[in-house]
Amino acid sequence: MKELFSFCVVLIFLFVDAIAQPLIGQAEILFRNSTEHEIVLVVSPASAVFSGFYTPATEHFRKYSLTRSNLSQEPFWPLRRSDTAYIVGGSKLILPGDYCVIDFDDGLYYDFVNSASKVLGGISYGLWKFEIFQDSAQLIDVFYFDERDMNHGTGPFNNPDIFFSLVRRNGSSSDSVLFIFNAAQDSVNLYDSRILNKVIKSWHKVGLYSPIYGQDPINPGSPNMGQFRTLNRERNIPIYATDFGGMKHSNAGEIDLNLIIEHDIRTRDTLREFPTNLVISKGTELRIDYDVVFEMITPLNSGTNFFNLLTVKDSAWLSLYPCATLIIDSPNELRLENGSKLTLALGSNILIRNGGKFCNEGGKVLGAGHVIFDKGIHNTCEFDNFTASDSIKIVLDSATLSLPDDYTLHLKGHETALILNPGSKLLFGENSGIVCDSGARIIANDATFASVDSTKKWNGISLNDLASDTIKNCTIKNAMYGIMISDRYDSEESPEPYSAEISGCSFVNQTSQVLNNAIYLQNSAHVLLKNNAITSNNLSIGFTHGIYAEYCPGEMLNIINNPSTSSGQVA
Repeated sequence: MKELFSFCVVLIFLFVDAIAQPLIGQAEILFRNSTEHEIVLVVSPASAVFSGFYTPATEHFRKYSLTRSNLSQEPFWPLRRSDTAYIVGGSKLILPGDYCVIDFDDGLYYDFVNSASKVLGGISYGLWKFEIFQDSAQLIDVFYFDERDMNHGTGPFNNPDIFFSLVRRNGSSSDSVLFIFNAAQDSVNLYDSRILNKVIKSWHKVGLYSPIYGQDPINPGSPNMGQFRTLNRERNIPIYATDFGGMKHSNAGEIDLNLIIEHDIRTRDTLREFPTNLVISKGTELRIDYDVVFEMITPLNSGTNFFNLLTVKDSAWLSLYPCATLIIDSPNELRLENGSKLTLALGSNILIRNGGKFCNEGGKVLGAGHVIFDKGIHNTCEFDNFTASDSIKIVLDSATLSLPDDYTLHLKGHETALILNPGSKLLFGENSGIVCDSGARIIANDATFASVDSTKKWNGISLNDLASDTIKNCTIKNAMYGIMISDRYDSEESPEPYSAEISGCSFVNQTSQVLNNAIYLQNSAHVLLKNNAITSNNLSIGFTHGIYAEYCPGEMLNIINNPSTSSGQVA
């Protein structure tokens, strides 16, 4: 109790001293050195930096940039360029018993008298890293301050929003970081159990028991991710603080507030990180706006890990608005984690060029846009399945796409389609295949569906429910069940002209096993099977059935000239 009483007295003294200073009273963050030795405080961005300022009675003006919002006002530290100031954090030597202030966004424009030496620098929306050194070399501690909340910093506070103090407790051989939020009832040690991973969240005001911010520590509240926009002057991503004379910038590609890309933008031609990670964090949306092109270009420098990786995290969104385009050049990669969402509006495209990669680990792919695999050879990642729905078009434009073992390409929903243009190849690992249902369809012409290993089998193509497929002049090799068509009949529907047309195709068994069917029909009508050939390298093996139909309205099937030279029978 004696130690706790002493600590409370120290804090009361510090706050009385703070309120007496006009500079402190207007600061966003105040850091006090309450030890008997000098320290160096270093504040640097730890994620993407989002700028914006708040003016009463007006909407937030939001930007994604390290540039300061109001270019007409002069900051209290030297300009790095002639046209503006930058929100970059900074470093400051703090003497025993002294302090420095760190303001938020467009602050630091007060009429200071002999106060400029107290200013470390400004920060803005984002995640910030705080490092405390003794004698500029010995690291005392490191923690993070999370300013990823648009609701924070808009209230009329008379004291610092958050007050830090580095103290040396009686009998201790090390320093401790303590902090208290404005109007909070208690101070908190950095190693308090409520502070996870040493990240202090601006929207979870630990120690402040108020419904406004959530009942600490039960409900930490929820941050407002805002809606930020790219500056037209910035044409490359990620944006590094060091380009503006700022401090080191870790995780510059971590997009952790909602961002709209409003103009054409590219990744950097020369990479600084290997790989360069562009991350859409949980609960965040990255939007590519109308008619905007975001290109992940091939970097000039090369090596094993010299590529850009755009990752959509669980519960995050990547949205392409009408006519927007995301281009993935070699050797870059787009990865959808399980629980993420990709939405493609009408006229939008994701173009994967030769050597680029698109990996879906369980994300939802929705919308009326196109995922286009350009000419060349493409590989996917190792995962269980890929589901596309809601009118998405997956297009192989004379491309070769290889799928791994135990993989299902699942298309569902009205107008959702897999389109193979002439010359395209879709290659399957063992136990892999395609499933179309709920209105999804396949449109293929002069294309190949085959196993990755020519001696092994894959599952086949399953076409379920009412839709209209066209597979013409294609080769289907080593498919255990070939093409299966089921439940393509409704007595009240009249598909025109066919629910499925399979014509001019070649079904081939190159394996040493008997395959089940070349074509299987069940409860389906208005099907045209014409001029298809069914062959096998080994005539004693072949297919159990060439064409097999059951429970189909016979007068609605058109089976014309489908010769079999394998051991199976043509129905």
